Amino acid sequence: MKKRKIRKTWKKRMRVIIGVSFLLVTVWGWSFWKNSNDNKGITKPYAHDYHWSHLDRSKMIYRYEDSRYYSRFGIDVSSHQGRIDWSKVKKAGVQFAYIRLGYRGYQNGGLHEDTTFRYNIEEALKQNISVGVYFFSQAINEKEAKEEADFVLKRIRSYSISLPIVYDLETVPEAKRQRIGLLTKEDRTKQAVAFIKNIQQNGYKAMTYSSTKIFANMYQLDVIQKYPVWVAEYDQVVKYPYQFQFWQYSHRGRINGINRYVDLNLQLIRK
Repeated sequence: MKKRKIRKTWKKRMRVIIGVSFLLVTVWGWSFWKNSNDNKGITKPYAHDYHWSHLDRSKMIYRYEDSRYYSRFGIDVSSHQGRIDWSKVKKAGVQFAYIRLGYRGYQNGGLHEDTTFRYNIEEALKQNISVGVYFFSQAINEKEAKEEADFVLKRIRSYSISLPIVYDLETVPEAKRQRIGLLTKEDRTKQAVAFIKNIQQNGYKAMTYSSTKIFANMYQLDVIQKYPVWVAEYDQVVKYPYQFQFWQYSHRGRINGINRYVDLNLQLIRK
């Protein structure tokens, strides 16, 4: 009898925990819609329709499939990962890879190619891994954003790029002075759009990458949502309520062939 009571109590507690977790996600999503960017009413036309009960998190490699969508697993890498054994990465189940092409300095504004870009893209393509590139932007105006796009376009001509080219805007917490610190939401949005349009005009697809927090507080979402989105959110499910096509769900992944932590991603594809 005592064991049965313990089991019943445990089941009740689990139901409460699951219920509270669902409520928190719902409330957070509503709060995000209500408070972010002063964009009233944009949730409905731009809300995603993923159902996280279909997400399999039983292993480090997440899977998703429902009647409308299926997923692919991928990573994103840069010089921070060191030298990568791409044959091992392929065997580990990686289906796509985003490779950092370059970055703009957050203080002096210089443009730099990632030292491992050419090696990574060439070796990944040899393994028939779908490839995309991203550029870490610190542009302070539309002219600089277009300059970054030109920097990318010049370096990808000879490669088979099958994924959208990514405009990556992030803050640098450890930096005392940042070029983008005084920009408005409108400024940042215009720069992202300038980058994307330049890429699109040259025959490539493009999208923006940022964390949930940055999308909420540093962009005009009603404008950004007109283009594909890659969101970073390290949680069991995504609380970001708007449309997105890629989800970076971990920055501490372990993949055979890479000796350091690596970002893990899910691409959600309509059937």
